[in-house]
Amino acid sequence: MLPAATPRETVWTDDVTRLVRFRAARGAQTPVRGARPVVLLVGSLIERWLLFDVAPAGAWFPFGAPRASLAGALVAADLDVFALDWGPIQTTHRDRGFGWPDAVAAIGRARDAALAISGRSAGAVVGYSQGATFAVIDAALHPERLTALVNIGGPVDFSAPGLAALLTDARWCDADAIAAFGGPPALPFMVRLPAETFRGWVKDFYQRNALVAGGLRVGDRAVDLSRITAPLLTVLPAHDAVCPPASALALAERVGSEVRDTLRVPGGHISCVTGPAACDTLHPALARWLHAMAARAASRTPPPRGAAP
Repeated sequence: MLPAATPRETVWTDDVTRLVRFRAARGAQTPVRGARPVVLLVGSLIERWLLFDVAPAGAWFPFGAPRASLAGALVAADLDVFALDWGPIQTTHRDRGFGWPDAVAAIGRARDAALAISGRSAGAVVGYSQGATFAVIDAALHPERLTALVNIGGPVDFSAPGLAALLTDARWCDADAIAAFGGPPALPFMVRLPAETFRGWVKDFYQRNALVAGGLRVGDRAVDLSRITAPLLTVLPAHDAVCPPASALALAERVGSEVRDTLRVPGGHISCVTGPAACDTLHPALARWLHAMAARAASRTPPPRGAAP
């Protein structure tokens, strides 16, 4: 994989995250504020946000020009694309008690910032892996802020068998003890997960399966998946060793959405986004779906009070 370097800038930050906004190529006309549907890309805390902006390995045209990354493809499709950068938490806050509820709250703040910057009242959130799980929780807490929700490889039902479920089994995985020593080390090319996030991720999700079994709370609010009413797209990689299909598909059984679509794509957990086939499968299909759901939301939005019929 090679950096795609889609033009971008940091447009908002707090002490936990940064918000990156992608731009069209130089020379392209600056869009009217609020004219394009908003899309927020949310990744896992253990991966760099650049996952969304790498040119797929081997995806080169005959004359040497790289094909677009996911972010680049969505920008080229005339979407207003933002990405949540976990950079600050991945460095300065790693061992300061940052738990998964803090991650969910950070997604909400970044979403609100993206909407304010773009002049929209609601937008789409595309979550990937662990970031998708946390985005789902935010969607359940703030359903009115979404026009669409996309889950790419994000586990929801943690009882589904898989490698991650095996490794985090309570019979041999003591999350408290591991967190006390700062959490597990980072895997190659990834970022170490904050200790408190690791503790909650293992105990609340993998060991208690509280997202679907019930009892998951953010502060004093219960997480009720049926409150999600935005159109849902579940992306299922053909060879995902991290998130079993049954785990991701469980969300569609529990939301209140009228639209519950499924997209099956080639590749594994990472290559479904960054692999060569993604340019011809996930990228264009996702862009079409997001535009269709934005049009659907616009057609269902009540006209301003006093507007002519």
